Amino acid sequence: MRTSGLITFAFQKSQVYKQLLNDKPEHLLLAYHLMINCNSHMSGFYYYPIAYMAVETKRTEDDLERSIEVLEQNGFMQYEHNESFVWVIEMAYEQSGFHRENDKRRKSTINHISAMPDSVIRDDFIEYYNIKSEISAQKPQGHQKGIRRAYEGDAKVTILSNPIKESLKAQIPNHEISENTPEFPEVNHAK
Repeated sequence: MRTSGLITFAFQKSQVYKQLLNDKPEHLLLAYHLMINCNSHMSGFYYYPIAYMAVETKRTEDDLERSIEVLEQNGFMQYEHNESFVWVIEMAYEQSGFHRENDKRRKSTINHISAMPDSVIRDDFIEYYNIKSEISAQKPQGHQKGIRRAYEGDAKVTILSNPIKESLKAQIPNHEISENTPEFPEVNHAK
């Protein structure tokens, strides 16, 4: 069962929730949506363009802009329009066990934040949760090994490692694998 992306009792007892109850219901519905949508991350910090929100909530972008403004004024979230980043401010505490020092989800959240590009609300997140030392201690690892990484400002792509070739080498040690070996071998489905 997914332990994040849930609406918690902590949110329903919060002052922000009580303020949103007295406002228009679409603002509260957007708050719920930001916590449970398929793009969300347990940290509360993730990429989510308004165009995606409009499709998923069946609301206009202007309506969403108004709701985002109300949610920001109530201290529920921050939205960076240039980068399309959302930060649901208390989500890391409410959903990920972030307050526990040795929790695996805390480490996962720190890895997630470390991998995100620099932005104003990323810096706010780091300051709010006081994790600057943990972020700076992270080794810059890109994403994962074996994934293509583009050079900044260049269209060239380099392959850090090829897990399929490594797997083939391990399975067939006497077989020489050339650089032209396809990454994903073709499978003949004809009977």
